[in-house]
Amino acid sequence: MLKVLPLALFSCGCLLAQGAEPIWREDFEGTNSKIPPDAVVEVPGRSRAAHVSVAPGTPDPGRTLVLPLPVEKLRGQRVFFGADVKTANVTSKPNPWNGVKVMMIVETPSGRSYPQPEIPDGTIEWRRFSTAAEVPQTATNAVMVLGLEKVTGEAWFDNVRITLRAGLASTLKPDPARAVFRGHDQPRLRGAMAGTNLKEDDVKHFATVWKGNLLRLQLFESARQDRALEDYDAWLDARLQHIDQVLAWCEKYGVRAVLDLHSPPGGQAFSAGYVTARGRIFTQPAAQAKFVEVWQRMASRYKGRQVIWGFDVVNEPDDSMLAEDCLDWNTLADKTARAIRAIDPERTLIIEPNQWGGAQGFAAFEPLDLPRVVYSFHFYQPMKFTHQGIHGNPASITYPGRIGDELWDRDALERAMRPAIEFARKYRVHMYVGEFSAIRTAPGDSAAKYLADVIGIFERHGFDWSYHAYREWQGWSLEHTGPLDKPLLSQTPTDRQQVVTGWFARNAASEPGPANSRTSD
Repeated sequence: MLKVLPLALFSCGCLLAQGAEPIWREDFEGTNSKIPPDAVVEVPGRSRAAHVSVAPGTPDPGRTLVLPLPVEKLRGQRVFFGADVKTANVTSKPNPWNGVKVMMIVETPSGRSYPQPEIPDGTIEWRRFSTAAEVPQTATNAVMVLGLEKVTGEAWFDNVRITLRAGLASTLKPDPARAVFRGHDQPRLRGAMAGTNLKEDDVKHFATVWKGNLLRLQLFESARQDRALEDYDAWLDARLQHIDQVLAWCEKYGVRAVLDLHSPPGGQAFSAGYVTARGRIFTQPAAQAKFVEVWQRMASRYKGRQVIWGFDVVNEPDDSMLAEDCLDWNTLADKTARAIRAIDPERTLIIEPNQWGGAQGFAAFEPLDLPRVVYSFHFYQPMKFTHQGIHGNPASITYPGRIGDELWDRDALERAMRPAIEFARKYRVHMYVGEFSAIRTAPGDSAAKYLADVIGIFERHGFDWSYHAYREWQGWSLEHTGPLDKPLLSQTPTDRQQVVTGWFARNAASEPGPANSRTSD
């Protein structure tokens, strides 16, 4: 069991004026008789710091200090919190949420939340670790936890503070008379996300046989999300050489392209579900500066290249592990877009919202007050259906039907897209669905029914879209059948392929939509 030692606020822990100053801080310079004798030590160059030590071999290791927080001052606030941390010989943590703790626990009537920055094992010299949190208006209690959990070693903590988190305050106002910018003159862009190793025959087949008119080209590397910033340019240059070849083939066969930065400098910083990558795009200012620089380079490289419909500035942003010296995604998107605009004023920019680029991210997203911007979201809801049989999800889930505690049909899908739909209507902006899919091994014709329904919704609202994915992982392939571990290339079009390419056929001719565009009500 986690050993928690009560620690009252030291006399210098106090509330400060909002603004540049912290709204709460603790630097361990005061005295308090309730503090355990070994909780505060003298540290050269820092005077005093909190100290926690757990000896090797300790059963159920862990020791933490708990600082009460003034919840009445935090309710309804978006904040940064963090501490300066030093460690020595900290052992490997059994779970990602264990280890060195700088954690806020926020209690509400509906439960608790436990936001915390990720702190590495081993030995580190003094370094700041921080992250962002939103304290609900309904919060009833809040504490700061410092220490070690299920690991041995030593840790020191200093300069613990909470500050208000500023964000982009958009000046773009709703205007019902504003013309909707789409960035193209086609009735619709209907295409697919592409694999990273396309050949000319792949592009030719997509354009001439499938009749797709858009390919989303990803700058992606799955194995090195944590690539060092100094190595990033060499990787990017190699990827762009291949992108240049693909763009030439797109021009040859009449397909437009989206350039998607799937792997930003430093990788994205996140810890959710099956994803274990630990990036730095929202935790290190140097990674954010490199991110802007990378887009300036690509803006110069592709200025005037008409085959590119737009720049998808980053794939599925998530700043839930946001350091206090970094910009949140909304602000970084605005800064990056302006940097691109200074080089290429005519380029269409595609912006996904926070929260992994999901439709729900538009509920709290501020529109950029810039011309020639298209917004985008990805749609995989419900994940238990679309990702069944992978990432720990059970299989044999059908659509339409009850999935979990909810009935999922076309109406439920549209409700899940509602934040994006309302954002587009409110601000008179165009929407592009950059990714959507359903695992091909879903029971019976469930995947085909799902695809028919989601595309039908996109079409009704005038969204452009790209299926995930064309000639990438076979689990999403429209061309394969059989078990995931024994894929077979189908000799005839699958029912899923017929749904998607049935809509592609409208790119070349004015035809009625596929008869199965709506399968459930």
